[in-house]
Amino acid sequence: MYCKYCGAKLKDEHADCPKCGKNNRLNSSDDAKDFRFALLGFLVPIAGLVLYLVWKKDFPMRSSSCIRGTAAGALLYVCLPVFIILSFVFGAAY
Repeated sequence: MYCKYCGAKLKDEHADCPKCGKNNRLNSSDDAKDFRFALLGFLVPIAGLVLYLVWKKDFPMRSSSCIRGTAAGALLYVCLPVFIILSFVFGAAY
């Protein structure tokens, strides 16, 4: 892992930087469930999937929001056309 402030290589991912001395630990406020990312995943499932894959290690709660929105959006985008097609097929038989 590298320091997010100066780019120096760190031995431990939760360590202080030996070069600049800044703290590289994640704050608990950095990671929280966020409706905005769930909404983004719902509206653009591929973006939610990419964000989930990028954040799943560093921000597990935020990535959880992304994948839940992605799952809901993908389910809607798959089920809605199937429902519409079936309604036309079986609705025309009346």
